[in-house]
Amino acid sequence: MIFFLVMVLAMLYFVRNTCCSLFYIPTESMTPTVKPNDIVFVNRLAYGFRIFGSYAVDFAPIKVGDIVVFIAPNKQILLKRVGQILSNGTYWMLGDNTAKSADSRVFGAIEKNKILGRMRRVL
Repeated sequence: MIFFLVMVLAMLYFVRNTCCSLFYIPTESMTPTVKPNDIVFVNRLAYGFRIFGSYAVDFAPIKVGDIVVFIAPNKQILLKRVGQILSNGTYWMLGDNTAKSADSRVFGAIEKNKILGRMRRVL
């Protein structure tokens, strides 16, 4: 019984950290697309397989217009739209509600290895 419980917990940990995750959105930076208190489903395998914080295998390119979850320079996990792909392989992130969004205009461009996944839907 204990072995079964440990295996289930290990599988849940693996799925959450490599395949898909749910994220709570507390702010209005992405309104009207995502509203405050919404929960979003994020595909963590959309762009590739991440190991130890870096992409080991790429699956698909990140595109302008994609809504992604990423780790900001202040270590917060944020949800923003890819506004521009820069020449040095970094991404300019923008909130849909620009008047109330702390985005790349505040913290600069984001490297690919900081992007955790692409939002698939609002639950």
